[in-house]
Amino acid sequence: MTGPGDDPPAPASAGRWSVHADRGGVAAQTVGNLSLTVDAVPVPAPVTVVETLPRDVAAFTGRAGELDRIVDGAAGPGAVLVIHTVDGMPGIGKTALATHAAHRLKERFPDGRLFVSLHAHTGDRAPADPAEVLAALLTARGFRPLDVPRTLDGRVGAWRDHTAGLRLLLVLDDAADERQVEPLLPGADGSVVLITSRTRLALDGAEPLTLPRLPRRQGVVLFSRLARRAPVGLADTFAIERAVALCGGLPLAISLLATRLAAHPTWHLTDFVEEFAAAQDRLEELRAGTRAVSTAFRLSYDELPFERRRLFRRLGLHPGPDLDAAAVAALDDTTPERARAALRVLDDRHLIEQPTPGRYRLHDLMRVYARALAAHDPENDRARAIDRLLGHYLDIATRREPADRRSAVPSSGARMRAERGNLLACLDHTAAHGPVRYLIDLTAATAGFMLREGPWTRAAELHSVAAAAARAHRLTADEATALDHLGVARRMLGDHEEAIELHARARALYREVGDRRGEADALDNLGLARRLRGEYATAAELHQRARELYREIGHVAGQAEAVDNLGAAHRMLGEYATAAELHEQASALFRATGNRHGEAHALDALGLAQRMLGRYAASAELHERAREMHHDLGDRLGEANATDHLGTTRRLLDDYAEAARLHARSRDLYRAIGDRLGEANAVGHLGRDRRMLDDYAGAEPLLEQARALYHAIGHRLGEANALDDLGDTRRMLGDPAAAAELHERAHALFHDIGSRHGEAKTLDNLGLARRVLGDPAAAAELHERAHALFHDIGNRIGEATALDRLGVARRELGDPAAAAELHERARAIYGAIGSRHGEADALDNLGTARRALGDLAAAAELHRQAAETHRAIGNRRGEADALDHLGTVRLALGDPAGAAEHHERARDLYRDLGDRKGELPAAARLRLSQGVPDERT
Repeated sequence: MTGPGDDPPAPASAGRWSVHADRGGVAAQTVGNLSLTVDAVPVPAPVTVVETLPRDVAAFTGRAGELDRIVDGAAGPGAVLVIHTVDGMPGIGKTALATHAAHRLKERFPDGRLFVSLHAHTGDRAPADPAEVLAALLTARGFRPLDVPRTLDGRVGAWRDHTAGLRLLLVLDDAADERQVEPLLPGADGSVVLITSRTRLALDGAEPLTLPRLPRRQGVVLFSRLARRAPVGLADTFAIERAVALCGGLPLAISLLATRLAAHPTWHLTDFVEEFAAAQDRLEELRAGTRAVSTAFRLSYDELPFERRRLFRRLGLHPGPDLDAAAVAALDDTTPERARAALRVLDDRHLIEQPTPGRYRLHDLMRVYARALAAHDPENDRARAIDRLLGHYLDIATRREPADRRSAVPSSGARMRAERGNLLACLDHTAAHGPVRYLIDLTAATAGFMLREGPWTRAAELHSVAAAAARAHRLTADEATALDHLGVARRMLGDHEEAIELHARARALYREVGDRRGEADALDNLGLARRLRGEYATAAELHQRARELYREIGHVAGQAEAVDNLGAAHRMLGEYATAAELHEQASALFRATGNRHGEAHALDALGLAQRMLGRYAASAELHERAREMHHDLGDRLGEANATDHLGTTRRLLDDYAEAARLHARSRDLYRAIGDRLGEANAVGHLGRDRRMLDDYAGAEPLLEQARALYHAIGHRLGEANALDDLGDTRRMLGDPAAAAELHERAHALFHDIGSRHGEAKTLDNLGLARRVLGDPAAAAELHERAHALFHDIGNRIGEATALDRLGVARRELGDPAAAAELHERARAIYGAIGSRHGEADALDNLGTARRALGDLAAAAELHRQAAETHRAIGNRRGEADALDHLGTVRLALGDPAGAAEHHERARDLYRDLGDRKGELPAAARLRLSQGVPDERT
């Protein structure tokens, strides 16, 4: 819970002791730094002050958990002295919380409710001396000044003797350290002491509470109350939420900003927040009279020794979201050990935060303050600090496996992942401010990491800047590398045309400078781009040329990569046996160089080729071997990948329970190594497993979890895919309207990030939802748009799928002839690319179209071929569907015995799969074929 900040909520009464004396008027007494004011009334004997709490905070908001912790902790039987310490950064609301808690507790303490400000950060006065505080306390409690002991020890003894046996509530506000507080603790069991401090206090028996930033919703309520502005509509709500976010959840900042707005009731809320967001000096905007956020920060900063102040200023130069001791050591030109000790001091004083062990960050406004202070340091000093920091992160990015600059796979992958935000921030900094050498080197060093982790739009932007900088400085080799990496990023974004052009330009530049290895890299990448356009033969040729060039220069690691990619190209050509042979060769090359990591990867790829051959058992065995190798090597990422692939193969073997177990295992592995992207992928696969088990209700929360993980890491492509999967699930749950909305959200996100493949996929899925909603015309239009996009980007399997679905929509629109033509085209593409599953689906749909055209004999043959193909590749559900359709045609052909045979086989397959939705209709058609009346009629 919180109020406006750390200032005492009621300055008019805070720190005053109200007592009755012997005559009318007012008598004032000063003891040391403490001023005590007493009202004079005719009472001859000394009296005891009972109440000095300031008034409660009228705008106190939230903090329910923290408040309950203090109040409940003070509700014991009174056997011991209860001490609560409340610490936190300046302006976080410590005083407000302690004051509000004291008012909640005051009725329990009839012997006294006392509030004492210790002035650790008052600014115009020194921190209170414990001896003077005790003198004031004893005098206020009835001691005559002459009876107050002269020494600190004497006063401590008198205070504890006086409070023994009493039930007191004592608030010690703004404490400097333990030495200031210890003498003031009462000697009364059953008393409660609340202590606020900007420093973590180590008091024996104390219950510590570090006050965090105010949660967003509570900040919105606080702002609205103090600004006297209830939000009207979403625009106002968003504006207030943005204001709270810009204040970093700091109550003092929120209250100062809201108070400014309250003083001008004619100001427009949205415009006010926009101006605050655009302010060059945001801290200057957070000021009202003598109260200011910068003043609160300054008082904590000024008490630091010289070296700590310099370090704090340099922290403001750091462009990233967080840092560790190694980064701080680079900034401050010191050792990690000394940096770690300095960070502990700043953390204890809440000038920085420690969100996870060993990693620190500045509050947003504290960062602004530190950066403003650093601006007054000599420019050369700042430049050298930033140069050391950039060098530190470049060193992290270039610690990679030997022998392959192209992959740029760091050996300290977990470290790269932990520093992801900082690396991206350094890249942005160098793009905006230079130096060019760091811009180029950092961009190149992080290329592989960006390829795996994304976001690819960001990677594309950075590589583009690096290429332009290299070109401007006539660094031809660096320009070639940047263009090659930019081509990879554009390829991942689905812009295959531009990727092809970029790799071609990179290759030409590499040839110009005589970099044959670079030329081989560009050729291999050019092959990948061509492959994604569906130009599999051309891709195979390019990978072969790269392979030969790597062989000529003796670069075995590159040769292995090219052979592996060549295998993938042949796999897309439907030449699965050749692909398998090439992956085996790649495995042998990796083995020859002792690269067991590469060998394990090649085995995993071989498993994928075997899967496409329909050899699911062999595929599973290879993924298992790869998984074991990765496990033995301690490569948890490789183990997670192989486990995930194995899970997918087990799903194709219709072992959905085992698939789910493996995907759960890969999820746990990804989670353990901190690979949030891998975790999101595995969770999504797990959701698909649940769908195959017809557990759509169980699939939905998993897919939603995957979506949330993608969102949390900023992986917008993954989030879009998860939304699309959720749409499919909602459709299967019988809610096509919700499915359509999810597909539309996914489509918008794909469009925003520039993923044309994603756009096409969601258009196609949206067409399915529209068809289920009874609008085949809209469905047909969507499938046509999807087909055009797939064709444009060269995604032939997507093109075939869209054609096949378009055929179904055309049939429902009463045009089975057009439907048959579309299914035939889909079948031809599936056959050309070797997708037997897709070909079988198209055969089955073509059979249904032929049946609608009255060509029952052709329909029966097509359904038969579909059933056989599904059986050959182990797709039992597809086989069941085709057999059920074949049974219907056989009955129409006057062959009830044949119809019954096919419906019975379909029913049994559905039953084995646990598919009740398929089993029951098939059983009903079986009874019809057998001439048995349907009992339900």
